[in-house]
Amino acid sequence: MDKNHNVGLFLALSFLLHISALYASSSHGTREAMPQIVVRGVVTDGGGEPLIGAAVQNVRKKSGVVTDLNGQFEIRTSVGEKWTVSYIGMKPYEFVVKSEKKLHIVLESDVQALAEVVVTGYSKVNSRLFVGAVTKVSTQDFLSTPQADFSRLLEGKAPGLNVSAVSSTFGAAPKVNIRGGSSIHGNVQPLWVVDGAVVEDMVALNEEQLASGDAITLVSSTLAGLNPADIESVEVLKDASATSLYGAGGMNGVIVVESKAGKRGKGLNVTYNLTTSLRLRPSYTQFDMMNSAETMQVYHEMENKGYFTMNRALYGRRGGVYSQMYQLIDSFQQDGFGLPNTLEARRAFLHMASTYNTDWFKHIYTQSLTQNHSLSLSYGGEKSATYASVSFYNDPGETVAEKVKRFTGFLNSSFFLSPRLKVSANLQANFREQRAPGTFPRIRNLEAGAYKRDFDINPFNYALNTSRTLRPYDEAGNYEYYRNDWAPFNILQEYQENYMRIRVSDFRFSLSGEWEPVKKLRLSLLLNTRMAVTGMAHFLGENSNVLWAYRADRGLWERQHNIYLYRPEKGEPQVILPMDGVYQKSSQTMNSYLGRASLDYAHEWGGHRIKWFSFAEVKMKDLSSDTFKGYGIGFNRANSVMTSPLVFEKTLNEGEDYFSLRDHHERDVVFSGSFTYDYRDRYILNLVGNYEGSNAAGIGCRVRWLPTWNVGVKWNVDAESFFAPFRRFWNQFSLRMSYGLVAKMNSEAINSLPVYDSRLTFRKDISDREYAIYIQHLENRDLTWEKMYEFNVGTDLSFWNDRISCSLDVYSRRSFDLIDWVQTSGIGGGVQEMDELWGYEDRGP
Repeated sequence: MDKNHNVGLFLALSFLLHISALYASSSHGTREAMPQIVVRGVVTDGGGEPLIGAAVQNVRKKSGVVTDLNGQFEIRTSVGEKWTVSYIGMKPYEFVVKSEKKLHIVLESDVQALAEVVVTGYSKVNSRLFVGAVTKVSTQDFLSTPQADFSRLLEGKAPGLNVSAVSSTFGAAPKVNIRGGSSIHGNVQPLWVVDGAVVEDMVALNEEQLASGDAITLVSSTLAGLNPADIESVEVLKDASATSLYGAGGMNGVIVVESKAGKRGKGLNVTYNLTTSLRLRPSYTQFDMMNSAETMQVYHEMENKGYFTMNRALYGRRGGVYSQMYQLIDSFQQDGFGLPNTLEARRAFLHMASTYNTDWFKHIYTQSLTQNHSLSLSYGGEKSATYASVSFYNDPGETVAEKVKRFTGFLNSSFFLSPRLKVSANLQANFREQRAPGTFPRIRNLEAGAYKRDFDINPFNYALNTSRTLRPYDEAGNYEYYRNDWAPFNILQEYQENYMRIRVSDFRFSLSGEWEPVKKLRLSLLLNTRMAVTGMAHFLGENSNVLWAYRADRGLWERQHNIYLYRPEKGEPQVILPMDGVYQKSSQTMNSYLGRASLDYAHEWGGHRIKWFSFAEVKMKDLSSDTFKGYGIGFNRANSVMTSPLVFEKTLNEGEDYFSLRDHHERDVVFSGSFTYDYRDRYILNLVGNYEGSNAAGIGCRVRWLPTWNVGVKWNVDAESFFAPFRRFWNQFSLRMSYGLVAKMNSEAINSLPVYDSRLTFRKDISDREYAIYIQHLENRDLTWEKMYEFNVGTDLSFWNDRISCSLDVYSRRSFDLIDWVQTSGIGGGVQEMDELWGYEDRGP
């Protein structure tokens, strides 16, 4: 399937690039017929630097040319014709053709035009008119950073944006929140908008999964598939005024990502970038840890107090150097016992272990080079512009248990069919293959009030917490074992026998169009589709400590205490899988579709300006996941299967599912409108209203449909006449205030209709147990959105031509209708249900 995906991506990239090149080359052939004179010129900025790609256009005929790499141009025209020269961030220049045949045109900087860079995802707004709290993240360092995971690049980049990585493994979803959480059980991750379309994680995670570092986090993050070199800008929208356009999705803030695009009239530009990095291996000098001699002193004291008895060392659940010693004493070979049971022999063995001082970081961690290759090209003519890139990231692994390979492809083409009609196509694809240590889900121990993870082989935890009196190899170079979960254990062998293989394929295609039927009125249409497939396979070889633990029944003591043995209703505990390994597989498929039609109108008279932006949006998302667990597969025998009937007996009697299939469907509709009024660039008023519906809510219009709103005002003090004396060093001073209602649908609450589950009945005699239908979640017809009122006051300051700039915000949030578990009487068939119960207030700078 991956090969077909690669071929499909290559053909799509080739086709769109070919069409774009043909269209651009044909556009260069358009010239004025039968010229009377030839006028040549050069366009520069105030510093004398040539401006590449400046548009030189005939006012009457709406045709023209663009400047070349030296800022030069040539036109064929008649005397008396009026022409304009324009460039992004510069004031337009107008001239009338006279008898001169050589011109030197200097364009002046337009500060107000440069300010129009706030990207809200759905539209672009002049920062002078934007009343929300927003922070722009600099992307200048993205090309040079060794970090290939885009989400990690945002750490510490914006105030109020908290990014914390639970795991250093590539692709692991980090915990991201803006201004703290706004839910009890729901996901508080912000909304991600990439090139105008909402992008959601492939697997919905709750807070517990994000904090636990479970393996599912390795396939959930969408951002791990973005190439940082393709990112043009990143905006972090924080308050209700900034996020109100997104309705229910923007309650936790919005992060807007805009990809690079080709520049009209820029010509061909090819860029290759190679970033390599070498990670330093951790060292025990960074931690206050005992060496092997100090550890052995503690062991001697514990032995004198009766902790290390022979019986406990031989048959206990875990054992280290003392377990190794007593196993040698207990083992008999042809030439005698492995270790004489004498005081001198025991002391000599323990003294030797005290000198090992094993550096587990050196055995587990590597010092390999990571490489990130990125090749991009951009091309622009008069009527088309294209940006395309491919990248390859190769990480041999920070540890011996890990490795990652990722390939990304991106194509963004725009076609200017007329001065008022533009069509754009955007294709993004990424593929990832990854190997990681085998991981089991974290288990909550309610009695101890703590968490545990069975068979945890996390590289860092192991290297930091394992005794240095142990070693991975013996004198002959063979694996040396100690005792873990009643079975032999060697960490290097475990990484070979207990591992996960992860594959991710993600495609996204969008088609958009902009049409300006009349001046100042723009109609836009966006169609976006996405298909993502993830697969995660967990391999447990027959020589792994996990399966050895499931087979550990040496003697009565182990059979009575080993919790991994099968305990039938009658008889002794039994081994369910005497040979071969276990194969666990899970896969997720996501298909999403988005359609949005928008209207943007602006009008200006005198010192007054108004802007109206509205849109209607439909979103559909279909999720499907399946799991399977196969017992008795011989990985070293051509994957032949030799399972045991006891496997299914244990599975059925304990009510465990060895396969599953789940489907989830989401349907959302949004209607939104935004009105902005501005008087002489000084006083701004912004009103936003949304009306949104979701099939995840309860029954009835009152709970299924939600209106949200926001009111914001802004005063640009620097535009006042009394501010003129300060403009020499103080170039921006704005005050803003907003208040609004935002909301979000809690992904954990799925009981707008009753949810049923099949489960094994609990009866004393196993033979009397049977499957029954249970109510997993009681129906809640009034299930609705989690809501929040937010009040924000802020100021924007900049000094000495923006060399120093800052934004200060103070906010107050009042959340209500937060969903939590509610205890019921049990009459309806369940004792708990999810219901709107809580509210709280949050304040901060």
